[in-house]
Amino acid sequence: MRHTMPKLALAFLATAAISAPAAAQTPAAKQQPPPVAPERPFAFPAHTTAKLDNGLTVFVVEDHRQPVVSATLLLPAAGATAQTDQKLAGLAGMTAALLRQGTAKRSAQQIAEAIDGIGGSLSAGASSDSTQASVTVLTSSLDTGFDLLADIVQRPAFAPDEIERWRRQMASSLQVSYSDPEYLRDVVSDRLAYGNHPYALPTDGTPQTLRGLTRDAVVAFHKEHYSPAGAYLAIAGDITPAAAAAVVKKHFGAWAAPAAKAAALPPVPQPQRRVVVVDQPEAVQTQFGMLGLGVPRNHADWLPLTVGNQIFGGSFNSRLNLRLRAKEGLTYGASSAIASSRYAGLWGATSFTRTEETANAMKVMMEVINDFRKNPATPSELSEATAYLSGVFAIQTETAAAVAGRVLTSALHGLPADYWQTYRQRVRKVSAADVSGAVERHVRPEQLTIVAVGNAGAFAKTLESLGPVTIVPAARLDLTQPDLMVKQESATGPEAAARGLAIVKAAAEAHGGAARLSEVKDVTTTSEITLSTPGGEMQGKVTGVILHPDKTRGTMTLPFGEVVQVFDGSSGFIEVPGQGRMDLPPAMAAEMRRAVLLNAGIGVLREALGGGAQVAALESKAVDGVNLDRVSWKKGDLDMVLGFDPKTHYLVNVTYRGMTQQGLADTETKLSNFKPAANGVVVPMRITTLQNGQQSFDVVVTEWKFNTGVTADAFKK
Repeated sequence: MRHTMPKLALAFLATAAISAPAAAQTPAAKQQPPPVAPERPFAFPAHTTAKLDNGLTVFVVEDHRQPVVSATLLLPAAGATAQTDQKLAGLAGMTAALLRQGTAKRSAQQIAEAIDGIGGSLSAGASSDSTQASVTVLTSSLDTGFDLLADIVQRPAFAPDEIERWRRQMASSLQVSYSDPEYLRDVVSDRLAYGNHPYALPTDGTPQTLRGLTRDAVVAFHKEHYSPAGAYLAIAGDITPAAAAAVVKKHFGAWAAPAAKAAALPPVPQPQRRVVVVDQPEAVQTQFGMLGLGVPRNHADWLPLTVGNQIFGGSFNSRLNLRLRAKEGLTYGASSAIASSRYAGLWGATSFTRTEETANAMKVMMEVINDFRKNPATPSELSEATAYLSGVFAIQTETAAAVAGRVLTSALHGLPADYWQTYRQRVRKVSAADVSGAVERHVRPEQLTIVAVGNAGAFAKTLESLGPVTIVPAARLDLTQPDLMVKQESATGPEAAARGLAIVKAAAEAHGGAARLSEVKDVTTTSEITLSTPGGEMQGKVTGVILHPDKTRGTMTLPFGEVVQVFDGSSGFIEVPGQGRMDLPPAMAAEMRRAVLLNAGIGVLREALGGGAQVAALESKAVDGVNLDRVSWKKGDLDMVLGFDPKTHYLVNVTYRGMTQQGLADTETKLSNFKPAANGVVVPMRITTLQNGQQSFDVVVTEWKFNTGVTADAFKK
């Protein structure tokens, strides 16, 4: 997990490490490794299998080298594929993540103390195809470990406060992820390749689906999909089959739940060539990938495709890396991978490069793919790839837990009983003809999904030779929408514009009149703030200074020290205790201008009245029980929806999608407790801001001051 500062109302902190690709190296010839040594004998360890009356299958892998036992419960019916409604994407992940956060007899803290007290580990999580819950303990603590594992799986409490805590943490995590070009490249690629299939969306959900996941949905998912029938429990380590049978019967023997019904999965769409660019204007390099449909894990072509992938892009000496890195000097790394799941699979190549080299690097990658289809494996490449895959298999299967993991993989995907015992022999028998046939059937350059994340304005047009290009602004990305973009309300025509302006005029009058608003030059506020952080609430005091039209300075005193943020209209900086002064990222410039405009609503109203911003009336919408008059407001790169109380005409609600300290977020600001200031301008005394549906901070203003003579010098470094 990434460590982040507490959310700060006035602060945004971002750091980025940008690696420039290496210069071209010559020659680019592949370096020959030492001759392959004779393969050492290896036999896949044996395991026992038993089945309880309730349908739970138990595997036991004995390994008495260390006094440790690991157990993993795999629930194939509780993966993300169990929920086909894309509006509920993330439900399986949410349910699994909450298992450790309290049961009918233990709180989250008690669970943590119990597993820590015996020096063990306890975890749970969901993937596309299953949910897994695992425990690892010393042999002497076996009974306690199994008691905890059984408790969290069979009797989770799903306490409302734990749900909201998890939701806040996940929302924060997703905000960070949505600023990561590599993450965006991968999730957009999956969405395009898988269409409406559950594999299309991340197991953790999206910012949009996260807000719609309720406790009722979690409870229902657990009831319907957590069942011993069809589940697998793999136990590995210092234990005998007899001891395993006894502890499993004690803790899982009475577990009763109806067998889960398999969901009817939509088909994976037919692949077609498309080019999608996710626009991050501030990016100085581009993450890109080319993705095609592969095969499910149990497909006969999986093994020859895996061998072929090792040759193409599965190692440092692969064709793809040698061409893009060593010969062309376009990147520090390029690779490919086979991602095969239970019902479908993907094959893809990925890399990154400088913005100005994006088109060149992508065209070179396509050339390597086309050449690979024509000539998938030379004799030396085939020998090297099969030797590596056979050899690394033994290394990756050294521990009892690793053996148990492979046993579970075999069970989940319905692989033959002797699959792992014969795996190395079958790898070595893969022929050039096998690889060629598999590549011909599944690697189709004309059907590849192509995704790039970076500064679209600098390279998008140069990609048109690869196919029709669609540009999706990162700020508007919504994986749940067919066009990948957040739905935006639109109101066109003179009537909507006229009604919108009339609403703004009424609001200006309610807030003190257009004349008073126009006289405001600078604003100083003193406030008390409550920050909502993953670790709990934090109290502080804030002094804010605004100089219209675009300068702002904020000083926030918090328990760990004083945070200062300044923006002079074009650039800014932030000072944080212990970290010194850092420049604000360029992407925050628009948000600083927005902060000035929204201060008491003065700026947005003045811009609309003076024609500097475009406004149009939208349909009214209930917010906190009041049907608000709503107006779209746009100026340059800023757009938002303003909500006005129809009775008082005060500006009480503002929504927009914008940048925060942790990345892009859907933001809602609520203004209340209006009072006239000394100059007659009616101002809000309370301002509450939510990000992605979770409260971020709550500000209570104790004093408003206007036109105190603030000058531009107050905003200099």
